[in-house]
Amino acid sequence: MLTALMVIVSITLIGLTISGILVALGIRQTLSDAFLTLERSHARWVETLDKAQDKLLAHTWEEYVSVRSMQDEDEGGFYEPEEQTQVLFPPLRLPRPPDATSPEEEKLLAEDWDDSGEPIRHGAA
Repeated sequence: MLTALMVIVSITLIGLTISGILVALGIRQTLSDAFLTLERSHARWVETLDKAQDKLLAHTWEEYVSVRSMQDEDEGGFYEPEEQTQVLFPPLRLPRPPDATSPEEEKLLAEDWDDSGEPIRHGAA
């Protein structure tokens, strides 16, 4: 009777051990998949934000294309001396304000500025 009880307890312990190991492997695989998905999602977000930042910093399409082409180059490439001295970023060109002002704008400017460009002080004694 004692032998049968020992066999049943041994089989039960082996079964519990095997099921515990299988549960641990399942949890490990699930966590591995979750972290892999998180890593891929993070990489996509970094790429998206990088592209958005480049678009916001570039004032023209040509500047954006030049920035993206520099980032896509292979690392460790050889540059000749002429290529190393080239300016990689073109100078920024800010939009110029229109030269012509409307009559309403000229009237408002005339109220606050004299002909020499000095501000007119109203009510100052």
